[in-house]
Amino acid sequence: MASPLLANIALHGLDEALGIRRRTGRDGHSRIVGNRAWVRYADDFVVFCETKEDAEQVVEILTTWLAERGLSLAQDKTRIVHLDEGFDFLGFNVRRYRARRTSRTELVTLITPSRKTVMKVRDKLKAIWLTARHQPLSKTILMLNAVVRGWANYVRGSSCAKAFSGLDHWMYQTAMRFATKRHRNKSRRWVVARYFGECGGYRWVFRDHGTDAVLRKFSQTTVVRHVLVRGRSSPDDATLATYWEKRRKARSSGLSSNHQRLARAQGWKCPVCGEALENEEPLCIYNVKSPVPGGNDDDGSTILMHLFCHQQAHRKQSEAASGSQHA
Repeated sequence: MASPLLANIALHGLDEALGIRRRTGRDGHSRIVGNRAWVRYADDFVVFCETKEDAEQVVEILTTWLAERGLSLAQDKTRIVHLDEGFDFLGFNVRRYRARRTSRTELVTLITPSRKTVMKVRDKLKAIWLTARHQPLSKTILMLNAVVRGWANYVRGSSCAKAFSGLDHWMYQTAMRFATKRHRNKSRRWVVARYFGECGGYRWVFRDHGTDAVLRKFSQTTVVRHVLVRGRSSPDDATLATYWEKRRKARSSGLSSNHQRLARAQGWKCPVCGEALENEEPLCIYNVKSPVPGGNDDDGSTILMHLFCHQQAHRKQSEAASGSQHA
């Protein structure tokens, strides 16, 4: 966690060095004005220019500005490309296309999941499918659903419908191969009746009829458009607490129904650190077996907390149990 924080500190002021200016509109959103724009996440950033000559000048400015701070550009990641060619950034591909019928300018820029990212999630799913023959089918479906839900929620703010459709088709083929190999002496009709059906308005859904476990489809995740942060609003501004709370609750729609239920009961706060649950940290459910912040003495009580907070609570509980044994 220290690396992104240090990167934000070290690169503060780089937009001014590049001559990038912002102006806040009537709607409260801050917009970049001028011939250059940029997008940055920690130490990864992209600078947009109108000409190749200006892009080359930007590289010179960056090289000089970073050298004064003991930093340098990563040569393997630094390159100048035209938007029509496209580029990958943080798991997404940004590219401009011709769209005469849907755009007034006959051009449209799409942000889609990159091919590398799609192949990476396929590899994760493939590894789970390979272990399916050695464990209950319901457990395999649970593991697959965790990957499907997590990745789909990460990319759902982009133009991901095509990627979702392609992955759903691949998952259907993989599930069919698995079921067919599992019952080599059965007909395809028997396999389909045993493992596939209709659920939630979707056809050809893979399921375990013994436990009613259903394999989630990528296309079940609703595609949403990212809403820009208003102006230069900061989560540290106490006067904007309500604004940030609404944004966090809106983003929580990607959580499972169980996580949402627990989050509402806790006021969308982690009972250990007191911070908002929706702050990009992984979440997990903690089964309370002894008094901890936000819980009670009853066995079976569950609370939702950050993964790191869960690890801390589990460590303290283990230390307390160990101390009572030695007493």
